[in-house]
Amino acid sequence: MMTCSRVAWGNLVGLALAALVAAPAGAQTGASSIAGLVKDTTGAVLPGVTVEAASPALIEKVRTGVTDSEGQYKIIDVRPGLYTVTFTLPGFSTVRREGIELPANFTATVNAELRVGGVEETITVSGDAPAVDVHSTTQELVFSRAMLDALPAARQASRVINGYAAVKGTSEVGGTSGEYIAPGTAHGSNVFDTSYQLDGMGIQGGYGTGGNNYMFYLNNGSVQEMTVEVGGMSAESQTGGIRFNVIPKEGSNVFKGLFLGAYTNNHLQGDNLTQSLIDRGVRNPNGLVKMWDINPGFGGPVVRDKLWFNAGFRHWGTYNTVAGVYYNLTPTGNAYTPDYSRPAPWNQYLIEEDLRLTWQAAPKHKINLFVGNEYNNFMNGLTNGGATDRSPEAHQYTIFEPNYVTQVSWSFPATNRLLLEAGGTLAASRWYQIPPPGVSPNQSSLTEQSTNFTIRASPSHLEFRTNNWNYRASVSYVTGSHTFKTGFFFMSGYLNRNDRVSLNAHPGSMNLFMLNGVPSQVTIWADPIPTIERLKGNLALFTQDSWTRKRLTLNLGLRFETLNGYVPEQHLAAGRFIGARDFAPVYDTPNWKDLSPRMGAVYDLFGTGRTALKASLGRYPVGAGTSSITALANPVNASVNSANRPWTDRNGDFIPDCNFSDPAANGECGPLSNLGFGGTRILTRYSDDFREGFNVRPYNWESSVGVQHELLSGLGVGVAYFRRWYRNQRVDNNVLVKPTDYDPYCITAPTDARLGSISGQQVCGFVDINPAKFGQFNTVIERASTYGKVTENFNGIDVTVRARFSNGAQLSGGTAAGRSAFDACDMVAQGILPTVAGSLDLTTSAIQVGSQRFCHQETPFWGQTQVKLFGVYPLPWDLQASAMFQNLPGSVILASYVVTNAQVSPSLGRSLAGG
Repeated sequence: MMTCSRVAWGNLVGLALAALVAAPAGAQTGASSIAGLVKDTTGAVLPGVTVEAASPALIEKVRTGVTDSEGQYKIIDVRPGLYTVTFTLPGFSTVRREGIELPANFTATVNAELRVGGVEETITVSGDAPAVDVHSTTQELVFSRAMLDALPAARQASRVINGYAAVKGTSEVGGTSGEYIAPGTAHGSNVFDTSYQLDGMGIQGGYGTGGNNYMFYLNNGSVQEMTVEVGGMSAESQTGGIRFNVIPKEGSNVFKGLFLGAYTNNHLQGDNLTQSLIDRGVRNPNGLVKMWDINPGFGGPVVRDKLWFNAGFRHWGTYNTVAGVYYNLTPTGNAYTPDYSRPAPWNQYLIEEDLRLTWQAAPKHKINLFVGNEYNNFMNGLTNGGATDRSPEAHQYTIFEPNYVTQVSWSFPATNRLLLEAGGTLAASRWYQIPPPGVSPNQSSLTEQSTNFTIRASPSHLEFRTNNWNYRASVSYVTGSHTFKTGFFFMSGYLNRNDRVSLNAHPGSMNLFMLNGVPSQVTIWADPIPTIERLKGNLALFTQDSWTRKRLTLNLGLRFETLNGYVPEQHLAAGRFIGARDFAPVYDTPNWKDLSPRMGAVYDLFGTGRTALKASLGRYPVGAGTSSITALANPVNASVNSANRPWTDRNGDFIPDCNFSDPAANGECGPLSNLGFGGTRILTRYSDDFREGFNVRPYNWESSVGVQHELLSGLGVGVAYFRRWYRNQRVDNNVLVKPTDYDPYCITAPTDARLGSISGQQVCGFVDINPAKFGQFNTVIERASTYGKVTENFNGIDVTVRARFSNGAQLSGGTAAGRSAFDACDMVAQGILPTVAGSLDLTTSAIQVGSQRFCHQETPFWGQTQVKLFGVYPLPWDLQASAMFQNLPGSVILASYVVTNAQVSPSLGRSLAGG
């Protein structure tokens, strides 16, 4: 299927009425630091120098440190903002460095040279934020408040992350895809390695970590800064993929507010609908109907110097039309009759309100409370750009309600060397799907197999209810050249599916299929299928140590983690095709323990803080919560809840006249594809050595080496090489069948020049199970190493540029390229032909090995190269201009071909086992 798109010029007509300045920042606890070396004019280090970092961003106004015997100091847990750093030592003149702009999650190097002088003498030096962090190996991107306000669609941070690759959906720079965040990867990571955090704590419900978009979408106007880490994670991070961390605003002693408004429609769009595309049948491109954003915020003191607030509200959304899909003139009929005057819609709107309170309980005790509530409605599909594989009546409305986050955090800098922190978060969400207006909740879907296009109704209406409680606490000890931090994270939660959708999880409890307009197959479901999974506990203990010795900084971390889930007993009511079912509880699914080292080194090449050589190596367990790990072992899911039957519509009424209560009396239907349908036998289970143990969890190693250099004041560039490799991949092995139970066959590919060398040629390497084994399943999930060697890795290069100029202009971006490779040929050579091997992701997207033809998969190194740049430039009269540019690889072009039994049987020597 070919689509074309429109591009919103410059994104929005921004009303951007920033009538008042935004409130000061709030930072993730311990995220930013100021560090450096103090010497005298002879070059000798000076111990005992008092270093004061002052900023309006600090609740206590001033944070203090003292240089150690090496002349080093470090002040941790300072908030993003503008700083003045003062160095004092009796007998020496005072040195003051002003205008130090500190971003989030960054260690700014601020050195000083003191000369002998009077106490009253002060030397003031203007400064700015260093462009190179010579203390950390973490690869990150920081979005400041100014950048969030100025850049088109900056709230969709994934669009401008260097090296980010969306797993599904479209890429665009204008913001027309709305707030939906597509699961993505960086440097070969897995989608389950992505985490979304608020002030350092997860907000992903009972899913645990990664890849799930069903989350709380934060109010952009209430965000001070956002950091995005994509490599070199410390021991505080569970996973090694992408880590989004949002830093909310706080109030201050001055009442301040803002109003951000934006609106646009199709009049500010261009398109690439050429005559060539029109000649090939494209009638219209993706189109924007309207896009809006209303976002006021206000903050200030409740009790001056004691209690502050920041409150926000946001109402925003996008209405679009989808290329190549139209309303169906016969929505309940047996064919798709497009109404070309009515393109299919893809709409969404969201409403959010939040409140953050900051309380200075004592001079050094700070407590933050955040409460946010949200209502979201994604109409006609949840995918980026709208789904093109179904007509509008076959979509669903996905509604998030209730959807809220509550968080409390506490920090206490007991001394200039000792810092204590703690916090807790509850993230709660329910999302459910309903049919569009006018569509019956019991209307079954109908899919044309030759085009994979669905009409009549959605194949499923799902519901998810999740709660996630997570807590953290840590202690940091700083001497200057040495920083030691230790602490713990604990998370528990639950995930309920289809609690309230009853028999309508799959409308009519069946999906219908036709091939070239002729009924061909029916899929029946064992509805109702509610499931319950519990995350008993995800406990992590970590230690992170940082040593600076002259120009070298070593970051050494160790993380011990346990993950324990279980499934309580479940009682399922009778449905259309099955009776009531009961399932006993299942414990330790899984019960994993992992020990993961994290190591990094930074070398200040010339001792100026402007050039850093960096290297890192870390082990990262694959991120997963109850949505993936425990769900596989849930006996409801592990039983057979669906089965296919060939369907011959003899009377032409498009209604399957099948004897569903007695599969042997087929009527218009053939045999069941799985004889265990509707039973309570557990036909999918973990092997014991995969389900429980030490370091048996799938994991990956990530390594990197690179250099960062400050070309000019505020202008930094970097080049880095990344490698990631995976271990403990899984195999799903059906123990009831063997390789000898499969018969090979070939097909003749269609004649089409776009298919290249296989056009019109025989393509072999396909297999079909012997009819005697058809429908027999008993699957054991095991480690791939049980059967042979499986390799999976990524190698890539990033080039980045970041600049902050004295006039307020900012520029960031870069280019990235890399190669992913997967190889299971060793398993195939040993005859492990029909099993499913791979993948990093522990859900249904495991890789089908198939045969020697497909056992090695590799992407071209430069074929996925991307370029991303974004910047802000100040103009006269307090105006500013901003722009974003992306050059990304196009979508993968796929060709689907449905092969009939008549085409297969001459090569196979019999009919297909399923008929």
